Amino acid sequence: MDVSLSLSRFAWAIIDLPALAHNVSIAQRLAGGKKILAVIKANAYGHGMVEVGQYLQPLVNGLVVARLDEAVELREAGITADLLILCPPIQRETIQWAEAHHCDLVVHHHDDVAQLVNNPPQQPLRIWLKMDSGMHRLGLSPAELVAAHNQLSQLQYIRDIIHCTHLAQADQPQSDFTQKQIDDFIHASSPFRVERSIANSGGLFHYPTSIADWNRPGIMLYGATPANNVASAQQHGLQVVMTLQATLVATRSIASGESVGYGATWRATRPSRIGTIAIGYGDGYPRYGSQQSQVKLGDHLVPIVGKVSMDSLTVDLTDYPDVAIGDVATLWGQGLPINTVARHADTIAYTLMTGIQKRVRKQYLH
Repeated sequence: MDVSLSLSRFAWAIIDLPALAHNVSIAQRLAGGKKILAVIKANAYGHGMVEVGQYLQPLVNGLVVARLDEAVELREAGITADLLILCPPIQRETIQWAEAHHCDLVVHHHDDVAQLVNNPPQQPLRIWLKMDSGMHRLGLSPAELVAAHNQLSQLQYIRDIIHCTHLAQADQPQSDFTQKQIDDFIHASSPFRVERSIANSGGLFHYPTSIADWNRPGIMLYGATPANNVASAQQHGLQVVMTLQATLVATRSIASGESVGYGATWRATRPSRIGTIAIGYGDGYPRYGSQQSQVKLGDHLVPIVGKVSMDSLTVDLTDYPDVAIGDVATLWGQGLPINTVARHADTIAYTLMTGIQKRVRKQYLH
């Protein structure tokens, strides 16, 4: 059996690394020359954390992951860029590993401060103090920020302290809540001569006052916007990084009144030609809302009909007689923005990107 031929019939994702670099350049322009930390947590939003990290490390000032195991994977892959680990808790083992592998840690809680005091590293660490400015998920209160800074700044093995916060509504332009977050954070941090970090992708797009010494773009690097706004992505000149594709593997004709798929939820209102594409929710394509969505086959946007299955989905080809078995379908990406697909599925581009499963092969364009 020709395994390569067999694999070619199923789902794959084309990852356009030059488009990624282009989007980084847009973030750098919006940041006005300030530092850029590229967020590559959650497998680089489904794009492949090691491959993306290797490509980005010469282009940015550092990389951001959420968890220690992600940092371990990057270091084991030989990535030497500055690395920020976002999520708690800080424990003795975390401190030892961060010291050995030159990673920055984020303090969210007074217990994190206690761990740093009680488990002094041999080599100086850079620490980020995160203030809860309104997200109410993780972070220090303004008073705790001051106390933590004063305590940690007395320790010789803390070589640098950076203040940061996270914006909850930066995807919404002209949000009073977001501006209050920015103002409250700057007010609490202003007594200290430190570098700061506020802006995520939405901040870079909509809130110039959030642009600080360090900026942390995520979703925009991958060619999408936080608010599923296709026009905004085009306006800012973002380029598509991931194009998800699969093969049309079968066609059949059905009579008017016949149904397609699980639950017989879709019935033909005319004699119809139905195509089956080799991708389903087992690959990461959304099951819900899909019957309002389309796929791109050649120059056609073709409607999905019936429920998405684990390994396949079906489309109505009645009006497109030129579409044939073996043709390549684009599920999102070039010619079909992921933000559009996300809206139809009542979700966000983040969910679709990070939901890509292991069996979807990735092809990297250099």
